[in-house]
Amino acid sequence: MGKYHESYEICLNIEKMLNEISVINCPFMLAVKNNIASCLDNMGKRNEALKIYYQIEKIQVKLLGTNHSSLLITKCHIALILNKIGKHSKALEIYHGVQKIQTEILGIDHLSTLTTKHYISICLNDMGKYNEALEIAYQVEKMQVEIFGTNHPILLNTKINIALCLKCLGKYKQALDIFCHIEIIQTEILGIHHPLVLMTKNDIAICLSAMGNYKEALKIYTDVEDIQTKILGCKHPSVLTTKNNIANCLDDTGNTKKALEIYYYVENILKEIFELDHPLLLATKNNIAGILCKMKKNSEALEIYYHVEEIQTKTLEESHPSLLATKLNIAACLKNIGNYKEALEIDYQIEKIQSTVLEINHPAILITKHNIAFCFNLMGKYSESLELYRFIEKKQCEILENNHPSILTTKDNIAICLKNMGEYNEALEIFYHVENKRNEIFEAKHPSMLNTKFNIAYCLNRIGKYSDALEIYYEIEKMQTEICETNDSSILDTKLSIGYCLNLMGKYSDALKLYRFIENKQSEILENNHPSILTTKDNIATCLKFMGKYYEALEIFYHVENKRNEIFEAKHPSMLNTKCNIAYCLNRIGKYSDALVIYYEIEKMQNESCETNDSSILDTKLSIGYCLNLMGKYSDALKLYRFIENKQSEILEN
Repeated sequence: MGKYHESYEICLNIEKMLNEISVINCPFMLAVKNNIASCLDNMGKRNEALKIYYQIEKIQVKLLGTNHSSLLITKCHIALILNKIGKHSKALEIYHGVQKIQTEILGIDHLSTLTTKHYISICLNDMGKYNEALEIAYQVEKMQVEIFGTNHPILLNTKINIALCLKCLGKYKQALDIFCHIEIIQTEILGIHHPLVLMTKNDIAICLSAMGNYKEALKIYTDVEDIQTKILGCKHPSVLTTKNNIANCLDDTGNTKKALEIYYYVENILKEIFELDHPLLLATKNNIAGILCKMKKNSEALEIYYHVEEIQTKTLEESHPSLLATKLNIAACLKNIGNYKEALEIDYQIEKIQSTVLEINHPAILITKHNIAFCFNLMGKYSESLELYRFIEKKQCEILENNHPSILTTKDNIAICLKNMGEYNEALEIFYHVENKRNEIFEAKHPSMLNTKFNIAYCLNRIGKYSDALEIYYEIEKMQTEICETNDSSILDTKLSIGYCLNLMGKYSDALKLYRFIENKQSEILENNHPSILTTKDNIATCLKFMGKYYEALEIFYHVENKRNEIFEAKHPSMLNTKCNIAYCLNRIGKYSDALVIYYEIEKMQNESCETNDSSILDTKLSIGYCLNLMGKYSDALKLYRFIENKQSEILEN
């Protein structure tokens, strides 16, 4: 029923009574302690639970010896919790020890031995050793079929484990087929309302969601929630977990407001039934912060993340996956506000901790390396970013199949790096490859599919294929409109790109009209000086600039610069871009000296954060040369242009 606190209190009272009558180490007392530890585990107090299990283990060794079945069960409980708190290697060591004893005493095909093998498979899966985990799961399944036949209920847990392994390997369709098969059998045996059936339905929905089939996933989640609420009540942890899944799905479809509303509802109930350090409550807080981050409410998001981190630091070890995940979220939020150095420092700290407890190829370490590479990219350190992404890709190829979603994500990031370096044709080649492979896994409307299409359109834009780019942007917009709300930020971002494309095609009036439409929509849902509104204003001013309305454009650019200055660091790319536009306009109205001062200021900041041969620095130098030329300083301009030419030749030769 999920009433862990009540159960915990009852068990404590029983333990107290047994202590009063000096019944200390009898089997019944150990069973009570076992129940207390189980309650603590369900309450999220894993370290306290672990402490009790170790006490039980110590007593059992004295009373029963090292090979007794009760002791082996306790060892498995210890390993299970160690695995939950991220100590996979320690857990695996215990499981292997238990399996060895069970094989010697009971035989290789005994139910207990097979159960331990099952947990070894789960542990390996959590360690990112998916193929090894899958191999063991198939071995267990084969032995179970030989002993129990093909339709025995005991096989279902193994099949679930196989499906979870396949899901981690990116084989969503195969995993989905197994989950659907399990659901049919469970429903026949247990009935539609049984918790195990509902758990399988949740797994099916998670799989569908991963494939981008959000509508079907949402329908299943909603059905599960209705059944759970009728049986368990609205405050049961299982119901709240399903609500969290519904919110996740809504968030993926761009319905962030509704998702946030559900997260807040879940958070309020969790506060009533659990203590502040419960994992489910902290996970919900992290989800809330995640949405606030997407909405560009970075200060609010950071406040929540820091609060969660503070609680987790008190209750968890520094290497616990949940604590490290929160730190990763903090770093991501800092990147959003342009605080790259602090973000990078956190990412390095996480990587260092992970390296002490995980193998170098573990997915968690590779994700952290991804974040470091992403930060390099944002800082304009494209070569370092590219080198790291290629290292990650190599490691992923050693442990995953060729077209695993994680490998495709890395390839996508490699292409983004090349795109930022101006290598549009090379980037396009990779983007097209990624799009084709993702098409075999995901539905057309999956966010990763739309994101790749977006990048393809961007590259086409840059190589002057405006019509082709525009066609793709319209295609993306159409699909987003089918799955997202009208005012969703992703749709408005696509409209911005359409406007940018129209601008490049010289259709300034159409672009300006679209930008003003976007600004109105953003003003309805966002605060006045929200970064997204400032981006739109920046685009409006850029449009006016191309239309020759320099004074009107300057007024907006100065406004944007002032407001961005309150949010971002001076070196943030958006800040430098606006300064560049201001200098351009000043140049056009004959204020060459003022423009030159700004260009030198931009160049100085770029030199501090980018590589010497970075294209953005060379672009700024070109603008400086153009300015010097207009001022009649032809020799200085010529000298600078020749310097730029040499640098460009070095880059192109390499």
